[in-house]
Amino acid sequence: MSCQLGIYPDRKAGIEDWDFLIYQQDHVAPRDILGALSPFLRTFHAEQGMSETDFLTAGLAWYLVDLRLDSVADIVLPKVELTREIHAEISFFYKISPGYVDTFRINELLEWMPIAVLEIPRQTVTVDAI
Repeated sequence: MSCQLGIYPDRKAGIEDWDFLIYQQDHVAPRDILGALSPFLRTFHAEQGMSETDFLTAGLAWYLVDLRLDSVADIVLPKVELTREIHAEISFFYKISPGYVDTFRINELLEWMPIAVLEIPRQTVTVDAI
């Protein structure tokens, strides 16, 4: 099973209008992928915003590789790569845009079905000095 993450400048952009694509070989459910992405995206959005897609893509790719290195000892690292096209064999696609992750399941007929939306609010933390 594999998935792809598309980084988009705007939520209204069509699937084919991505700025960057990350391909990942994985064997986990979308709920687990969203659970893993959520902390990174929430922090990144609060600190940097998600509109600079090149910066977001670099940070996200690094985070995915680091996540795998931390969680898997003595096992070959699953493939994480930047790609130029959407792969035909993916089972899930995560459309990441400022404030949202729209998740799609792709069946054997290559039909894209929306299955989940994760909202990533931009919340900044303020600290008052005493």
